[in-house]
Amino acid sequence: MKIPVEKIIEKAEDALSDAVFNFEDERYQAAINRAYYAIFYCISALLEIKNINTKTHQGAHNKFNELYIKTGLLPSALNTSLDIVFALRQSGDYDLGFEPDQLEVSAAVEHARIFLTATRAYFETET
Repeated sequence: MKIPVEKIIEKAEDALSDAVFNFEDERYQAAINRAYYAIFYCISALLEIKNINTKTHQGAHNKFNELYIKTGLLPSALNTSLDIVFALRQSGDYDLGFEPDQLEVSAAVEHARIFLTATRAYFETET
């Protein structure tokens, strides 16, 4: 089923809003999770316009890198942001002893904001 890109971007916006809310409420692991999903939804929208479906998050990351970063359509800094926030999300979800600090979480939220801004700009100029 084809999902309108606008709906996927709305999910990214909602996830970023949730990340900010959780960060301000000092719910750092939840903020990281939502920051990651803001990025993941952006990637999903970018893959949707190329009719690419993946079965795993890592598959989506790889396709995003192949189609958008290696080709220069989007800056490589976005892939770095993805890697950083994904690693934090993995730690938060699977490492029971993980305690993120305020600076890490603030950076994750900012990475998500930058990713969403770049994704919106891409859609405004390229589609």
